[in-house]
Amino acid sequence: MNELLLQVRTLTNGDPLLTAVIVGVLTLTLSGLVGYMLKGIPSKMLSLVSSLLLIRLTIDDSQQVRTEVFNKLSFLISNTTVPLFSRSISEAVYFDYSASYDGLISVKSIGYGMHVFKYHDCFMLATRSKVDSTMPYDTITIAVPWWSKDKLYSFLEDVRGDISTEPKVNIFEETEWCRYGTLKSSGFRELVLDGGFKQELLREVGNFASRDKSVVSKLTLLLHGRTGTGKTGIARALAVEYDRDLYILNLSTVNDVTVHKAIRKIPPGAMLLIEDCDCVKATVSRAAESNVDNPPLTLGGVLNALDGVIPLEDCLVVMTTNHLESLDPALIRKGRVDVSIEVPLISAKQINEDYQDRFGAVINRTEPMLGCEVYELHRRASLRYGVCCKPLGLLG
Repeated sequence: MNELLLQVRTLTNGDPLLTAVIVGVLTLTLSGLVGYMLKGIPSKMLSLVSSLLLIRLTIDDSQQVRTEVFNKLSFLISNTTVPLFSRSISEAVYFDYSASYDGLISVKSIGYGMHVFKYHDCFMLATRSKVDSTMPYDTITIAVPWWSKDKLYSFLEDVRGDISTEPKVNIFEETEWCRYGTLKSSGFRELVLDGGFKQELLREVGNFASRDKSVVSKLTLLLHGRTGTGKTGIARALAVEYDRDLYILNLSTVNDVTVHKAIRKIPPGAMLLIEDCDCVKATVSRAAESNVDNPPLTLGGVLNALDGVIPLEDCLVVMTTNHLESLDPALIRKGRVDVSIEVPLISAKQINEDYQDRFGAVINRTEPMLGCEVYELHRRASLRYGVCCKPLGLLG
């Protein structure tokens, strides 16, 4: 270094100002070269540390099937952001014809950039960005410390109506289908049913599920029987057994216009449940009161919705009633109802065998029982033997 300074002084004839200028230029040049050679190291180190400490989840809306999940997550983040450390909040409008009559859905959404949000006392970082391609799309990346990964899983569970693999429950309210979570059930393993009835039911539905879809578009199943036999629980078990999203339609809440909107928005491969058909005037009487402000539901409106121009594609339709004799014959005639099955009482033999399997105890029942009575029997037994009694599902 000293030799270099001597050479510089010799070159400048000992001029201190010129010497200082040349030394400064050489120093800046050398520093620039060193900085250029090491420019990638800090970012690489930061990336390495980040990859070791953080867990990332990236979700995009590049495909239609992901759009609803993407926007639901964006909506949840926008409601929990930390104001001082977040970017803008915007509105997202997207198309989803299975959830809205005109296909337009509007939700609050996070803007582009980084957002800090808090979930269950855990701070998380969300980054929204746009990916330029032939069809541009957005991504949201959520990053959390590795020790908080359980919180990330819990956060995703809050969107379980969208990302869960279990069948989803949807209920029609006013003019739209609203999602109410998923079916937490083990199917028919939770139910105690008459052996012959269960065999016939699964045979009919199994034949439909395994058919050529170009031949039969839907199966309409009518479950009838006394109150408390377990019709609703059976419907729930069918949805789980055949992995079909469940759409529950209450005829008392719709009219001739809205019932068509409800039916046309049921996607292929779903299951439609219409409970207590006998509790609506339209299904038991052809006379409907005319009211301009409150148009009625008529039998024709129900029939046209179920068997109209727009078919229910690959749909399992389950109707339940406690009073088969009250229903209009046009609703339950052959060709409109494919299978009509009475849900029987559970035989004493079946009850005794199932009780032995579940609780390892002997019970000597001599009379058949309703499904609701068996449920109560099992509830008491679980308390007595300290065994967790699996729920029999909703009974109807």
